[in-house]
Amino acid sequence: DDFVVMCNNRTQAEEALILVRSHLENELKLKLSPEKTHIATFSEGFEFLGFKLRSNSRTMREKSVE
Repeated sequence: DDFVVMCNNRTQAEEALILVRSHLENELKLKLSPEKTHIATFSEGFEFLGFKLRSNSRTMREKSVE
């Protein structure tokens, strides 16, 4: 399953990634996908579940419209 973790800054995001990765691997025996795992800001925007999310907009990816 896909999920997003929102944090106030990059330091918090990096710490959250470590905690999430550790919990998934040690407790659930799951691994994060390197291709789908990254830290981004809302100003940069990111794609999630077919949408492009940015601080001031949410649009559907062109690929999702097809």
